[in-house]
Amino acid sequence: LMATMPLVGGCTGMLLGGWLTDRLTRAWGLRWGRGIFLGPSKLVGAMALCSCPFLNDPWLVTWMLTFFAFSTDMGIPSTWA
Repeated sequence: LMATMPLVGGCTGMLLGGWLTDRLTRAWGLRWGRGIFLGPSKLVGAMALCSCPFLNDPWLVTWMLTFFAFSTDMGIPSTWA
């Protein structure tokens, strides 16, 4: 279960990121609609990943890695587009 949670988080992030990228592209144009997730998603993911060495509970580390995968993979659909 612990090994699967980040994978599910990443898949969910990609699906949500693709949907949001499509909606924002229609509203704000190609440049802003696709670029809005790239910086913030990587920054939030980096903060979650950097917090992992300071956590003592393995389940909390798993949740942070899941959040890391979710947030970083949320920007991937706009990169592919």
